Formats: sequence, structure tokens, C-alpha cells
Amino acid sequence: MNDEQQQIENNDEEIMLLKDIASLAEYSEWDKYETWIKLFDDALDGWFEDWDLIIISGASWYGKTSYAQQLAINFAEKWFPVLFLSYEVMVHHLWKKFKTMHINDELPLFSIKRHTTGNVGWIEQKIKEAKEANLIKFVVIDHLWFLIPKQRTENIGSNQAAFVSQIVRELKTLAKNERVVIILPVHVRKTDDPGMNDLKDSSAISQESDAVFILNREKNPLEGVGDYYTDHTLIKMVKNRKTWMNAQGWFQMINGRFVHDNQYVPMPKPQRSIMTF
Repeated sequence: MNDEQQQIENNDEEIMLLKDIASLAEYSEWDKYETWIKLFDDALDGWFEDWDLIIISGASWYGKTSYAQQLAINFAEKWFPVLFLSYEVMVHHLWKKFKTMHINDELPLFSIKRHTTGNVGWIEQKIKEAKEANLIKFVVIDHLWFLIPKQRTENIGSNQAAFVSQIVRELKTLAKNERVVIILPVHVRKTDDPGMNDLKDSSAISQESDAVFILNREKNPLEGVGDYYTDHTLIKMVKNRKTWMNAQGWFQMINGRFVHDNQYVPMPKPQRSIMTF
């Protein structure tokens, strides 16, 4: 019996009153997941849920992977298993970075020995395998531009926006079908105070997602200093499908993790002198 026949037999496709269907959707603690970052949990009404596609965006070196790792640690420390698929760095480099974040070696953080493809169909199969073996509930895929759609439709290869849109929609469908939360770092088109409309290549990224976080590292305005950036980053949640409440706050990087610093005052930008004649 295939999946479609099984659904019909289980009356999953029965037409019912909306209120009656909603009453059946009783969530357990296994279906709701706090970020354990209070600023964002308050705006999210407390949690992520199964089926969610979470976008983490920002320029290169702004901390997208670090923030994804931190969320993974937060979930794993509550014993929600995480599958972390890193296409950008080798697994041993990823583990070394996790170790700098002072984690317990026994946390349920999983990966794949070798990533042979970025095809979404292959990722789907690995998620199925991980769920069956380890009850995976979270999947981090780092990052979007290493992926390819399950099947390329005609002319999609010549249209970058359509190419990216198909990938993102397939990932959202995957999260829904497998009842997992997918966390996906993506790039931005500009580095100066990017917003939700600045996600690179396709508006479908924000349209299909359930929450969008954008990271913006603070540039050091002092001349002659060794570091181009300070140790503070502004993290903004610019989309939140659950409550439509946005939130933002300054975070300090401590031991590889973002720590909310609600007392921080950004450094003033240097004033340009105006010459008059």
C-alpha cells in the first residue's frame, strides 16, 4: 500500500469542519520547540513547530553558521536530536567549531560522513533514515547555494530565481511531510543593514519561510584598531508567521555563542567633516 492509499484509509483526507480539525491537532511537548533565546521566544509565542522553515541570513562572516550551531546546541541540550548537514566545511572542522562553544560531547548532534550531493531528494532520504534511527526533529542545512532541486524542470537552469524558488519550496514541503524543523542559512544581496527583501536571488525564500533572522555585525568605527568588527551583532527577526511580531536585539559573542546584551549601546558612527569655502 502506498502513502496516498494509507492516508485515504486513515481518513486523513476526510472533509471536516475547520474547528473540528483544529481540535484534533493537539500538540505535545515533542511538537513545540523553544529557541531558548527569550527575546525571540516571546515574539514567537514561545516556540518553533514541526513543519517550520527557518531562514538565517546575513553577509559572509556575520555569523550565520554560528547562529545555526547555537540553535542546534540549544535544541540538543534539551535532548531534541539535530541533523547538521554542512556543505561549506568538512565535518571535522564543524565539530572543532562546536567544541569551541563548550558543548557536551554526548549531545545528540548528528551528521553524514560524506555529503555526496546537494540534491533535495537525497537530503529527503537521509532525513527519513535519520528519523527512523535517531528520532531526528531538527535539520540544519548549511547552506542554500549548495543545493539543487529534486528534478530540474525545463529552462530552470537558466533562471536563478526560479532555480532557488524551487529548492526552497521543496524544502518547505519536506519539512511539512517529514514533520521536522529545517534551519537554512542564506546570503543577502547587500551588507549595509539588510532587510527581508534583500535575501539573495529569490523572493520565494522569505515567502516560503516561517521565520527569518538577519544578522548584522557591528563595524568598528575607531580608526587604527586591529579588528574591523566589534564583538557585537544585531540580530533581527524580520518575519514571524506565527504571531507577526518582529524582534531585534544586540548580542555579544562569548565563547563562540551569541549572548543577548540588552544593555548594549551601539558605538556611534564617526561624523564626516564638512568642508566649507
